Parts: sequence; structure tokens; C-alpha cells
Amino acid sequence: MRHYPRLQLESPINPETVIAKTPSKRIRIGMHSLPSMDKWNKDFPEVVNTINQTHKDRVAWDFMGMPRHLAAKMRSDNVCVRKEFSLPVRDFLAGVDVFLFFVSWNREEAWARSVAEAMTTGCPIITTGKGGNRDQVIHGNTGFLCEDIEDVIENCISLIENAKLLAAMRSNAMRFSRQFTSDSVARRFLEFIQ
Repeated sequence: MRHYPRLQLESPINPETVIAKTPSKRIRIGMHSLPSMDKWNKDFPEVVNTINQTHKDRVAWDFMGMPRHLAAKMRSDNVCVRKEFSLPVRDFLAGVDVFLFFVSWNREEAWARSVAEAMTTGCPIITTGKGGNRDQVIHGNTGFLCEDIEDVIENCISLIENAKLLAAMRSNAMRFSRQFTSDSVARRFLEFIQ
């Protein structure tokens, strides 16, 4: 029996229907997911609290679906924690500049739908260097692949402090995400089986 790689043939967000980012004076870093334990890294509070020590006036945090026990450790006026699905994903992503896909260190997803959605809307991705993240994120181009918490903090700060880098990565993420459309995935699948 021959095994074929698992490919998702459905586009996460149609690039033609993406809505423009809402303007903000702060860099907005966020993530959405279900509140299951391994979808949210236990080090989230340390990342947020460390960056807030030096950049609180330049950053806003927005999380949808974060478990309560993590949210309770990040009480600050620049942190917004929403209930899962309280906004349509498209609307949530319009209010986020950087997508921090910070799952548990041992979690390896083959392909993260939320990463594709975020890139389609022009969000650079900061994530762990495991599993499918290496296929979805081009390190230093569409986002950053991180090996430890220091990498996560350093790369968040890089995008907070460098507007030109953020703008370039936004553009790169949108361009790269075009390969996630249904047409593109189906074409690659057909090429593979031929």
C-alpha cells in the first residue's frame, strides 16, 4: 500500500475576502485557539510580563481562547483575553499585527490552520521551530522559528522596535500565504500523485 502525505485541500481564509488591519498606535501581538492545555504554552505569562517591563507603552496583547489559569497571570491594562469564538477569526486577525503561535514546547502540528489564517491577513508569525511550523514559516522572512523562551521574547521585541522589519514581514507573509489557497494546494496534490 502506498502512503500519501496528508494535505488539507481547503483554504483557511480566502485572500480575496481579507479585511484591512484596524489602525493602532501600538504593535498588537495575539493568538487565537481553543483553550486546550497544549495549544497555549505555559510560558505565555513570562513572555508578556517580560516584554511589558520595557515596552508596555508600545505593545498591546490580544488573546482569544486562552485558558483562564494563564490569563490570570497576565493582568495588565494592555492585555485583552477573549472567550474562544467571541469574534469571527477574520475580525480578530484584523486587530492583530503579529501572530504569536506559542504552543507547548512538545506540541508538533503537521499544519496549523491558524498560522495560515494569520499569514493570509498579513501577520508575521512567531512560533516554535517544531513540526509543520518549519514548512509554514520562513525564518527571518515571514516570521521567526524559536527554540526557547529567550528567542520568543527577542523576536517579539525585534518586531515591536523595527517598523520596517514588521512591514516587510507582513508583505512576505501575505505573499507566501498564497500557496495555501485551495487552488494552489489542489494543484500541488495533483502534481504529487501524477
